[in-house]
Amino acid sequence: MSSKISAAKAKQYINNYRQGLPAGSLKSAWLDRDFIDAILALEQTHQLDGVRVYLARYSEDDPQGRFSDGTDTIIIVPTQSGFADGGSDIEDAYYDYSRICPPYCNHDEGD
Repeated sequence: MSSKISAAKAKQYINNYRQGLPAGSLKSAWLDRDFIDAILALEQTHQLDGVRVYLARYSEDDPQGRFSDGTDTIIIVPTQSGFADGGSDIEDAYYDYSRICPPYCNHDEGD
């Protein structure tokens, strides 16, 4: 279960993770309000119980130049009730919809 922690503790954990990371490693991801609203809109058709985040890696170059083969990312999928230890993925709702750092690190905490 999630628990709220202080900003100082969060930054400590973030920096613990980042120590020794190879250059270019995934550090964070930003999700905009439209994405959050799209997830919440699924409540009309599903019994949402959470969101699962998968660490992932692209296996091809993006035609629009946003990422290249081998770039780390996250895949986000809302879950629905059904299991005691976390919901099941909603199969038609996987999102690769975030601004990952790097390269988008304008307000990224840590370092």
